[in-house]
Amino acid sequence: MNIKYSFRLLLIATAFSSSALASLGDLESSIDHDSETLRAKHRVSKGAGYTIHQLKTSTSTVVEYVSSAGSVFEVTWRGAGMPDLSTLLGANYTDYTIERAKLAKTHSREASEVKTAKMIVSSSGHMRYIHGRAYIPDLVPTGIDVRSLK
Repeated sequence: MNIKYSFRLLLIATAFSSSALASLGDLESSIDHDSETLRAKHRVSKGAGYTIHQLKTSTSTVVEYVSSAGSVFEVTWRGAGMPDLSTLLGANYTDYTIERAKLAKTHSREASEVKTAKMIVSSSGHMRYIHGRAYIPDLVPTGIDVRSLK
């Protein structure tokens, strides 16, 4: 894919991404809007030092992990297809697409893990089942191992 084309896609995706939804790094108070927008069943539970918001639709499940400080520090997903990462990553989406484009040049297959200055995004799966996670290491509460969160 040529650089100019990739940049145009990035600009279009950024312009049309929804800023109303909670995303990585946003406050917990905006998650209720996610549930309404996605028409998802919203379940809240407590973990050790964080709150878990599970948003389940007919085709996928998105889980947002919120620190006791009230910030979304990790988002996970699983389901039939890739979620709208521009929504889930929010303000971090542009950095993600830039780093992903750089990796695509050096790898014959799409990279399953993309690291930016602020966050780490990983995704894998196969047709009709995709799962992944995105998190901001600086927001992860002390003592929490993100690999244990599903």
